[in-house]
Amino acid sequence: MKVAEQYLSRGYENIDLLKDKIQKTPDTVNHIIIKCKRFDRLKILGDVVVKYGGMNSPTIIFADTKAEANKILLDANIKTTC
Repeated sequence: MKVAEQYLSRGYENIDLLKDKIQKTPDTVNHIIIKCKRFDRLKILGDVVVKYGGMNSPTIIFADTKAEANKILLDANIKTTC
């Protein structure tokens, strides 16, 4: 949570949907946050997936909208590196 606090605006609200569960994320899941400008995301996304996920490792990329997800899917840089 310390990393999130560094980048969130003041007055944010934390909602814990898992409440008292001991393990909230499996040990095999890594969350990676990279601060970058919006227009740089597609340029670096393919490299990040290859470096941290590898070619044979499942990777989930979250997008704000379906249109943004389609843009990621169709980007030439993503197709050639992943």
